[in-house]
Amino acid sequence: MSYLAVPLPASLFVLVDKDGFDLGPFRADLFAILEDGTMVCAGHGGSPLYLRIVDVDGDWITTLDGTGEAFRYRIVVLDIDQEGRASMPPPYSA
Repeated sequence: MSYLAVPLPASLFVLVDKDGFDLGPFRADLFAILEDGTMVCAGHGGSPLYLRIVDVDGDWITTLDGTGEAFRYRIVVLDIDQEGRASMPPPYSA
């Protein structure tokens, strides 16, 4: 199966699911694109993240895990203040 390799934001971003839980932060330059289109991030200090993207709808992506279960995430670019601190933009911020 081939997956969609989508352009990722150049700045820090997180992946937010429908319940508001987020994964990340990530930087696009930490992702490698495998031959089948899988996007893998292993350089962020945690367990590798595999994005096997099968659908894109605006800011939302649908990705499959290793068992084929589908997950939907919204790509959210983080706000960076003048001191370099990252925060979630509204409506995600508390």
